[in-house]
Amino acid sequence: MTTRQPIKTDIRIEIAGANRVIDDADIELEIKKTNEKEPNYCTVTIYNCSHATYNQIKEEANYVKCYADINNEGYVLIFEGDLKKLKKDEKTKSKYTKTGKLRKKSKSEPRYNEPSVRVEDDGPNIKTIIELEDGFKTYFTNFHYKVSYSGNITNKIILNNCLKLIREKNIGLGQIDTLDEVVFKNGYSYSGPIFNLASQMATLGGCNLTIQNGLVSCVKKNIKNMEWVYVLDGSICAKPEENSNKEIDIDAPVLLALNPDNLVYLNFEEFKNSYKVYKIETKLNNFGGSGQGSKITVKSN
Repeated sequence: MTTRQPIKTDIRIEIAGANRVIDDADIELEIKKTNEKEPNYCTVTIYNCSHATYNQIKEEANYVKCYADINNEGYVLIFEGDLKKLKKDEKTKSKYTKTGKLRKKSKSEPRYNEPSVRVEDDGPNIKTIIELEDGFKTYFTNFHYKVSYSGNITNKIILNNCLKLIREKNIGLGQIDTLDEVVFKNGYSYSGPIFNLASQMATLGGCNLTIQNGLVSCVKKNIKNMEWVYVLDGSICAKPEENSNKEIDIDAPVLLALNPDNLVYLNFEEFKNSYKVYKIETKLNNFGGSGQGSKITVKSN
């Protein structure tokens, strides 16, 4: 069984709109990141903050940055995002349809049906909950883009033009790999979300496009020439397990520099190879509670 050394964690929350910085309360973070188009999510729990602070956050907050400092190595931005919004189909609907028929009840519960800023009272503690989503991902999956090219045009040029516009919206560049070139001989027209177009061009070139922590990356799907970010072995991780989706789950410590689409090397008897990260679920707090760490999911080769 793997035994990890205890970690000392400091957490700082910067709340735009409310102009508050919170680093002197007990704070817990639950972060979910994926390389899919859907946003990344973060739940911030602040224990026992004052009514005045809670009311100010609820009324004025519009954007939040979360920083973590593990074992005095310096603060690192671990998540930033907007307050999470309910989707249109998750809002309360009338009992009847537009034609006057009784609306059928859905068997499934709404995915999110609570305010993005709320209070929960569990007895000894009053929790201020702030639900966040990666605002950059949300913005660019809804940013409408219309373009028309005539004559020969390549996926490289189209993607570069998309990236140029994305960078003008205060997005930085992460890892940008070279695409396999595809030529459209009869021009190319598109109208829709810019993220979808950029993703399509990246996919045609053998890459995957993602936005993580304010950086857009375009990473080769073929991992042969990629370098891994971390080596994961039995000294820090429990034995990986393959799940029913042909994915491998690894119970790992919190690795602040790791993002989806990065490469990790698994050094275990059953799994000894490089794997691309598909999603990461991280739990972190600054009061020494149990359960801190990350569940890293990679695709089986």
